[in-house]
Amino acid sequence: MTKHNTSFWIFLVAGVYASATFSDDTAISTQITSGFFISQGQSQTLGSPNSTTYSIPLMISSRSGRFQGALITNYLQVNNDYPTVNLTNQQQGMGDTILSVGYDLLEQPWITLKLKHKFATGDKNKGLSTGKDDTALQLDWLNQFQPNTAGYATLGYKWVGQVNEYAMQNSGYATAGLLQRLTPHNHLGVSLDYTQTSYTELKDALGASLFLSHQLNTSMTLTSLSSYDSTSSSNFGLTITKQF
Repeated sequence: MTKHNTSFWIFLVAGVYASATFSDDTAISTQITSGFFISQGQSQTLGSPNSTTYSIPLMISSRSGRFQGALITNYLQVNNDYPTVNLTNQQQGMGDTILSVGYDLLEQPWITLKLKHKFATGDKNKGLSTGKDDTALQLDWLNQFQPNTAGYATLGYKWVGQVNEYAMQNSGYATAGLLQRLTPHNHLGVSLDYTQTSYTELKDALGASLFLSHQLNTSMTLTSLSSYDSTSSSNFGLTITKQF
């Protein structure tokens, strides 16, 4: 479970939404997404208020008719800062694994119900995982208002695996945004994001996200991503998606 993991994967999904919404070919089979992310500030990994995370994500997603699924993992380097003792603890390794399955309840506008389960495959002793599984139920909405403009929203609730050493709680999250096709190969997305913290000692986050995607060819898309929230935490990243 990485810092801002809700916004992190919403970014990736939003990029897929942009391609799916404005593409002439709406049949999506399989996609592979990877890239590089830098996150600074409050972390949900082990309840750290000040850390820096470098991550290389890998997501394999597939769609058939109204059904969709995704498998997500990442390689992490986590630096937890302790300024009172002038110490930085650095750890690295594979993070947790997330399995997501979804079904389109409606089409045009699209309303998708998703069930996501996080398997605690990361090393708890290194601070790369809580060591507990989490489960989330999520509802996605996507509507194309005009040929070049669409809106999207997400509302979710996560049941958190409790860790004895920390005061933890189940948490909700929500996002609302707009997608705009600037040119036939370029899309811009903006959103407002809310994340309730899973640790009672940390703060809830209200922030904004921005992404810009560029279609390199008929099967590959490059996306740049950024976000900033009320806890003074930030995320920056670059992803590339290959569609088969």
